[in-house]
Amino acid sequence: MARSLRVEGGDEGRAAADAALVARVRRGDAAALEELFRAYATPLRTFAARLVAEREVAHEIVQDVFLAIWAQRATWVVTGSVSTYLFQAIKHRALNVVRREHIHRRFETGAVSGVVAEWLGTKPPSADALAQSRELAEAVQRAVDRLPSRVRAVFRLARHEERSYAEIAAKLGISVGTVERDMAKAVDALRRELAAWRGNRR
Repeated sequence: MARSLRVEGGDEGRAAADAALVARVRRGDAAALEELFRAYATPLRTFAARLVAEREVAHEIVQDVFLAIWAQRATWVVTGSVSTYLFQAIKHRALNVVRREHIHRRFETGAVSGVVAEWLGTKPPSADALAQSRELAEAVQRAVDRLPSRVRAVFRLARHEERSYAEIAAKLGISVGTVERDMAKAVDALRRELAAWRGNRR
C-alpha cells in the first residue's frame, strides 16, 4: 500500500518537498519518481476508480501517468502544486478512457444493429430499411472476419459479451491499453467497410 510522504511544516513543507522531488525527476532521478508514486498512488487510484468504475483500469491509468512523466521528465513542468497537477492528469486520462470506450461501443451498436442513418448521413428509405440493415450487417461481419485474431477476439468480447475493457484484458492476458488499441483498430476497419458499403450503394 502506498504511504504518505511525511514532511515538516504542513502544506508548505509538503509543497517544498514535492518541488524538490520534481527537480530530481527532471534530472533523471528514478528514486524521486518512485517517492512521488508512493506518496500519491493510493489517493490517485481511488480518484481514478470513481471516474472509470474499474479498479484495474484505475491502477493502469495511474501507472500510465507516472510513466508519461518519466518519459518526458526533461521537459516536465509543474505549475502550482504537484498534487493538483497529478489529479488533473489522472482526470484527463480517465475521461479519455471513458470517452474512447463510449465512442467505440456507440459505433458498434449503431453499425451492427442496422441503425445506419447517423453513419451514412441520410435516413434509410422505409421500403428497403431492412435490406440495408442486412447488407450492412454482412459488410460489418466481413470486416470483423478479416481482423487479426486477437483484435477480433477483443471486438467480439466487447460487442457480443458486453465485457468491459478491464474484463477483456484479464481474460486475454493483455493490458487495458492494448484492448483500447485493438478496439481502435477494429473500429477503424468498420469505418472503412462502412465507407465502401456506402460507396457501393451510390
